[in-house]
Amino acid sequence: MREGEELVLEPFRRLIEQKQLMAYEHNGFYASMDTFKDKQQLDDLYARGDAPWVVWKSNGSQGTVAVVEPGKSSAGEPAGYVASRRDG
Repeated sequence: MREGEELVLEPFRRLIEQKQLMAYEHNGFYASMDTFKDKQQLDDLYARGDAPWVVWKSNGSQGTVAVVEPGKSSAGEPAGYVASRRDG
């Protein structure tokens, strides 16, 4: 990032031009925890048993398994890892 630049504008454009910034579509649960209020809301979800990120706990008689697999970019290139859950 250069002096006077906004994080999301110029630096991201440069990274995109250099093919150094990638993204993938995520259809699962997402929530940020940037503030104390965010943490409280996530704690409340957890306390109610409504925490979709808790993929390692059992789901009734069927177990829920957390799976971490290598991700792929839209061009089919390696792109980090993707965590998902599978009922088994």
